[in-house]
Amino acid sequence: MESSLVVEQLSPVRHRTGFEELSGIASGQPVSVGVTNPGLFPDDATSEAFAAAVRQSLVLQHPGLARTLALEANGAGRWAVLWERFSGPTLDRVLSEKGPLLPDEAVTVAVSVAQTVAAAHRSGVLHGDLSPEWVTLLARPAAVEVRLGGFGLGLLPSFSGGKKASVAADITALGSFLHELLTGQVPHGRIGQLPEAAIHLGAVLSKCLGLDLSDRFRSVDEFLEALGDANRTRVSGGHVVPASSARRSSIALRTLGPWSLETLLGEGAMGQVFLGRHTLLGRQAAIKVLRPEQYQREDLIQRFFQEARSVNQINHEHIVEISDFGQELGADGKPSAVYFVMELLQGETLSARIARAPLPIERTLHIIRQLASALSAAHRLGVVHRDVKTDNVFLIERRGDTEYVKVLDFGVAKLTQLTPDAPTVATMDGAIIGTPTSMSPEQASGGSVDARADVYAVGVLLYQLLSGHLPIDADSFGKLIALLLTQPPAPLPAVTLKGEPIPPALAALVMRCLEKDPAKRPQSMDALLTELDSPRVQPADALASAPRSRRGLIAAVVSVALAATAGGIFLSRPPPPLPVPVVVHVPEVRVVVDAGPALAVAEPPDAAVPDAEDAGLVAAAEEATPDASVKLKLPVKPVPLARALTELQATLKRTLPRFKACVDSYPTSLPEKQGAILLRFTMDPSGELSGVTVKDAAIKGALRDCVEKAMKSVRAPRNVGPARLISYNFTYSLLER
Repeated sequence: MESSLVVEQLSPVRHRTGFEELSGIASGQPVSVGVTNPGLFPDDATSEAFAAAVRQSLVLQHPGLARTLALEANGAGRWAVLWERFSGPTLDRVLSEKGPLLPDEAVTVAVSVAQTVAAAHRSGVLHGDLSPEWVTLLARPAAVEVRLGGFGLGLLPSFSGGKKASVAADITALGSFLHELLTGQVPHGRIGQLPEAAIHLGAVLSKCLGLDLSDRFRSVDEFLEALGDANRTRVSGGHVVPASSARRSSIALRTLGPWSLETLLGEGAMGQVFLGRHTLLGRQAAIKVLRPEQYQREDLIQRFFQEARSVNQINHEHIVEISDFGQELGADGKPSAVYFVMELLQGETLSARIARAPLPIERTLHIIRQLASALSAAHRLGVVHRDVKTDNVFLIERRGDTEYVKVLDFGVAKLTQLTPDAPTVATMDGAIIGTPTSMSPEQASGGSVDARADVYAVGVLLYQLLSGHLPIDADSFGKLIALLLTQPPAPLPAVTLKGEPIPPALAALVMRCLEKDPAKRPQSMDALLTELDSPRVQPADALASAPRSRRGLIAAVVSVALAATAGGIFLSRPPPPLPVPVVVHVPEVRVVVDAGPALAVAEPPDAAVPDAEDAGLVAAAEEATPDASVKLKLPVKPVPLARALTELQATLKRTLPRFKACVDSYPTSLPEKQGAILLRFTMDPSGELSGVTVKDAAIKGALRDCVEKAMKSVRAPRNVGPARLISYNFTYSLLER
């Protein structure tokens, strides 16, 4: 006999289109129940077709999903549907209480919803009723997460005389959903007036809602790609908070627009950078705030905002992303806070990196190539950085590269080409702006500056990384400028601080970059990149010292085993065949049982699992309306430990490709060529895996995050008894081809 789930404390929530929504508790967890209205379906065949569609949605699994859990007949032509209920406001309530979202907020929510819909479409499941009522926002330590419900019940209109569900209808609904987030209004087939800060999203909405059906997106993936492209092309556009909403005029821990400032991360000549957290989404970012003493200078404010526009126009992977900017006004109507929002980077500046130890030539060239690529993209749009230095080159870890470059601080950038969204400012020429030790002679003398000034600055960086000191330096600003304008730098030494011979062609290229006459330098960043790629400038042992991720590594994630030691159970399966010469290690994977009785792996007799008659979902009349008394059967009965472990092992085996992808992506983060990665987690009776942690301290950064995320995607079957702590590891080998 099938098992059932008791849902208690049922109470009405609200009337929905075609059904009544109730809330309740099942197995200690909050759930929602939707009971369809009497006479909703025109005939029995339509009612059964709806039930079949709901059953199809029961198999959906996705991190952004509020899962449909069960379906049960509730009288003639009526159905009761059970789905996950989460603690958090629904999006329609947020819109009602706070009004439309900012573009950055709206895009974040829309992307999460669309990703869930895309996964459902790949499983052949439609939604049918995408609307804010089905979206719940969950507060999490790192960010607000989105859960989309309604798979199953969302199809009610399609079976009760409404528009038929289809992939195209879901895509149109996504456009309507995004429109409502941005404007607070349902478009009803017509795009309304978008906020100025969301104009760049108009093209995406047009392709969702436009009259030309042939021009609409063909899949949700197309919608996601277009939305991502549109959102990267511009910052949100900036906004002004009026005096009545401003809080304080000093830079302190406070709130700016939708951002709460938490910690000071660093500061420079123009401003300070804070760790910020979005008050609605919970997302973290770096917030750059202009220094208060500069608020009265309109040219500095314009240059500050110009940085946001310039960077976002360039849209390059090696340039820090800026997503928004704004200002608050004081009681006198003048700015009391000016800021913009950047992506939060985890890493260190190039200054900090070389302070620890000099870099090998090969790694120096690797960093400079990335820097030059970013500057080349800027130059193509007419943007000259003018302050290239080690403090403005930030190194993060990405795709296994621990020296992945992000260029910072376009705050003194000059635009050499006029663009509508990025006006020049009055102080561009005739002023010395930048860092003196990295300035080109023409920049230091207040002359006209173009892309060749950045070529000079890259030459300064190369000289500094190869020799350990600046090409020109002095103990006062006046002396420095005099030397910069009149004296050539000393030739590079024959060897680096690490004792590597500097190739003559590389030394010559550096000295040409440092020519005082711009006409004698490489004439563009692309030309410099071409010369940097020449074999003549490479160190003699470049091939031998190339990073492992570029030498054709194979990351082999090998077999797993799962054991329950206290219960005397050992489950294992031989590893799949692997390419020679991979050495296969059989790891130890065991259930760790606490000494206390709460974690004992003692199997209860089968009789301890309630029968369906005793465990049905029954709502007492005094707790809900009489029509809401339903009995729901869950598709899966809680299973004993041994079976739960067997099924979990099979699931983990299917997850091995995801673990392998993590190792493939971050090979330089592994402490050894061969080894094991140990994870620990709790298997709850519900089947959820909680507290997932990589226990090896040597596994950190992006690799650790990737492995933990892969494990968190796993779900065990519902099982009998208390939560159990489980240790699990997999082995890997890195082999050269």
